[in-house]
Amino acid sequence: MESQNTQRSDIDLDFFKKLLMLEFERVREYINQKREYINGGVTSPFSMHMADVGTDMMEREKGFLFIHNQEKYLRSIERALQRIEEGNYGICSRCGNPIPVDRLMAVPVTTQCIKCKNGDL
Repeated sequence: MESQNTQRSDIDLDFFKKLLMLEFERVREYINQKREYINGGVTSPFSMHMADVGTDMMEREKGFLFIHNQEKYLRSIERALQRIEEGNYGICSRCGNPIPVDRLMAVPVTTQCIKCKNGDL
């Protein structure tokens, strides 16, 4: 289905812009902290017991996975902010209907209404 690309007048776009910008900063800070933690790890694997080295490597790998997932989320936030600027934030990308405010509050980066997300259309 085609998107109508109409601007929403029934929601406070400034509120959602501020919400998304705060979330962007929070996620970016999390990524920076996680990178500092990973980069501040043990420099020599021979200074620890082998089991400790394995655990450390597993924790670092999990850290990289968390960073990767959060970077994807950052891109979603950036796209949501772009939709606000373009005037089509809160409009379902599949059916073109307005996304309910309670859904936007729960998932401010969403691009689809619940019906389209669940494949009910």
